[in-house]
Amino acid sequence: MGGNLSRIANQLVSGRLANPLEIRSAVFEMKTYLANTGYPYAEVTYNLDTVGVSGLAPIAFSIASDSLVRFGKVSIDGSSKFPEYCARRELKIKEGSVYRRDD
Repeated sequence: MGGNLSRIANQLVSGRLANPLEIRSAVFEMKTYLANTGYPYAEVTYNLDTVGVSGLAPIAFSIASDSLVRFGKVSIDGSSKFPEYCARRELKIKEGSVYRRDD
Protein backbone atom coordinates (compact mmCIF):
# COMPACT_ATOMS: atom_id res chain seq x y z
CA MET A 1 0.00 0.00 0.00
CA GLY A 2 2.81 2.40 0.92
CA GLY A 3 4.35 2.09 -2.53
CA ASN A 4 1.21 3.35 -4.24
CA LEU A 5 0.91 6.25 -1.82
CA SER A 6 4.57 7.13 -2.40
CA ARG A 7 3.99 7.02 -6.15
CA ILE A 8 1.16 9.54 -5.77
CA ALA A 9 3.28 11.83 -3.56
CA ASN A 10 6.22 11.58 -5.99
CA GLN A 11 4.07 13.07 -8.75
CA LEU A 12 4.81 16.42 -7.11
CA VAL A 13 7.97 17.61 -8.84
CA SER A 14 10.87 18.66 -6.63
CA GLY A 15 12.44 22.01 -7.39
CA ARG A 16 9.26 23.67 -8.70
CA LEU A 17 7.10 26.16 -6.87
CA ALA A 18 4.61 24.47 -4.56
CA ASN A 19 1.24 24.46 -6.29
CA PRO A 20 -1.64 24.17 -3.77
CA LEU A 21 -3.92 22.67 -6.45
CA GLU A 22 -1.41 19.90 -7.21
CA ILE A 23 -0.99 19.19 -3.50
CA ARG A 24 -4.77 18.97 -2.98
CA SER A 25 -5.02 16.74 -6.04
CA ALA A 26 -2.41 14.39 -4.54
CA VAL A 27 -4.35 14.33 -1.25
CA PHE A 28 -7.55 13.49 -3.16
CA GLU A 29 -5.79 10.68 -5.06
CA MET A 30 -4.44 9.27 -1.80
CA LYS A 31 -7.89 9.34 -0.19
CA THR A 32 -9.40 7.66 -3.25
CA TYR A 33 -6.75 4.95 -3.19
CA LEU A 34 -7.31 4.35 0.53
CA ALA A 35 -11.10 4.22 0.04
CA ASN A 36 -10.66 1.62 -2.70
CA THR A 37 -8.52 -0.56 -0.44
CA GLY A 38 -11.00 -0.67 2.45
CA TYR A 39 -10.22 2.54 4.34
CA PRO A 40 -13.02 4.96 3.33
CA TYR A 41 -12.71 7.02 6.51
CA ALA A 42 -8.98 7.68 6.21
CA GLU A 43 -7.88 11.27 6.61
CA VAL A 44 -4.92 12.62 4.68
CA THR A 45 -3.33 15.89 5.77
CA TYR A 46 -0.14 17.61 4.75
CA ASN A 47 2.32 20.07 6.19
CA LEU A 48 4.16 22.42 3.85
CA ASP A 49 7.39 23.69 5.46
CA THR A 50 7.78 27.13 3.89
CA VAL A 51 10.92 27.96 5.88
CA GLY A 52 12.92 25.07 4.44
CA VAL A 53 16.56 25.40 3.47
CA SER A 54 17.81 26.29 -0.03
CA GLY A 55 14.47 27.71 -1.08
CA LEU A 56 12.84 24.26 -1.04
CA ALA A 57 9.56 23.65 0.80
CA PRO A 58 9.33 20.03 1.99
CA ILE A 59 5.84 18.52 2.14
CA ALA A 60 5.02 15.91 4.78
CA PHE A 61 1.85 13.85 4.32
CA SER A 62 0.11 12.25 7.31
CA ILE A 63 -2.48 9.48 7.05
CA ALA A 64 -4.84 8.57 9.86
CA SER A 65 -7.08 5.60 9.18
CA ASP A 66 -9.46 3.51 11.19
CA SER A 67 -9.77 -0.24 10.84
CA LEU A 68 -10.38 -2.04 7.56
CA VAL A 69 -14.05 -1.80 6.48
CA ARG A 70 -15.88 -4.92 5.30
CA PHE A 71 -19.44 -5.41 4.10
CA GLY A 72 -21.81 -6.93 6.62
CA LYS A 73 -24.90 -8.98 5.98
CA VAL A 74 -26.58 -8.14 2.67
CA SER A 75 -30.40 -8.15 2.75
CA ILE A 76 -32.55 -8.19 -0.36
CA ASP A 77 -36.18 -7.11 0.00
CA GLY A 78 -39.01 -6.57 -2.44
CA SER A 79 -37.92 -9.07 -5.06
CA SER A 80 -41.23 -10.86 -5.63
CA LYS A 81 -40.78 -11.24 -9.42
CA PHE A 82 -37.48 -13.13 -9.34
CA PRO A 83 -35.63 -15.32 -6.85
CA GLU A 84 -33.25 -13.81 -4.32
CA TYR A 85 -30.29 -15.81 -5.64
CA CYS A 86 -30.63 -14.00 -8.99
CA ALA A 87 -30.28 -10.61 -7.29
CA ARG A 88 -27.31 -11.83 -5.20
CA ARG A 89 -25.61 -13.16 -8.33
CA GLU A 90 -25.74 -9.68 -9.90
CA LEU A 91 -24.33 -7.84 -6.88
CA LYS A 92 -20.67 -6.86 -6.93
CA ILE A 93 -20.53 -6.84 -3.15
CA LYS A 94 -20.46 -9.97 -1.02
CA GLU A 95 -20.80 -10.36 2.71
CA GLY A 96 -17.38 -10.06 4.33
CA SER A 97 -15.65 -8.56 1.30
CA VAL A 98 -13.51 -5.45 1.69
CA TYR A 99 -15.20 -2.13 0.97
CA ARG A 100 -14.19 -0.51 -2.31
CA ARG A 101 -15.51 2.83 -3.51
CA ASP A 102 -15.14 1.67 -7.12
CA ASP A 103 -17.72 -1.11 -6.66
